Amino acid sequence: PGALLRLTGLPNGQELALEVCAVNGVGPSDAVVIHLLVPGRKAKPLLPGMRVRAVWAGNGLLYDAVVKTPDFRGSGAVLVNWLRPAPLSGENLSCVCNDDGDDTEHRVVPRALVHPLLDEAVPPADTKVLRLEVRLDEQQVEELTWNSGFNLDLKVKAFVAMHRLKPIFESALRERAEILEREGATEGTVDIVDLV
Repeated sequence: PGALLRLTGLPNGQELALEVCAVNGVGPSDAVVIHLLVPGRKAKPLLPGMRVRAVWAGNGLLYDAVVKTPDFRGSGAVLVNWLRPAPLSGENLSCVCNDDGDDTEHRVVPRALVHPLLDEAVPPADTKVLRLEVRLDEQQVEELTWNSGFNLDLKVKAFVAMHRLKPIFESALRERAEILEREGATEGTVDIVDLV
């Protein structure tokens, strides 16, 4: 009772109708419909063949790609083809294979991590990549990576979820990453026990 309910992953700028009901030992209540407008800018529709920059799950960085299927198998995720260098085009592409990644992997990307090239919120290809090594225990060190000025909040949330950390670490980890970025450093380390 009185606890806040937080929904994540809702589409920005969209109006939604949600049915809400309570369940207790007596049974469920009647559903109540709540209409709400999700804050944020509505995502630009994606079309097959559209050029985008998307997060490659292999390292969490943004790379150039082309949309293959906008709503892959009805999942809301996007199937992309990662671009390869085209030296004769004169275009400076950020390519998965340039960072020793396999561009045939991680082709299905959540819609929130796919940005049309004309979108001002897409970081340019030469954006600085920041890395924060996080010591989770004596044997395990994991790396949080993000593009300077972009996607830090999303990357911290994903890092906390992927490593099954308690929510209490999220804001402290984000704060440590923001300090690293403000100081102009590109790399840093932190022990998880120092975040509490």
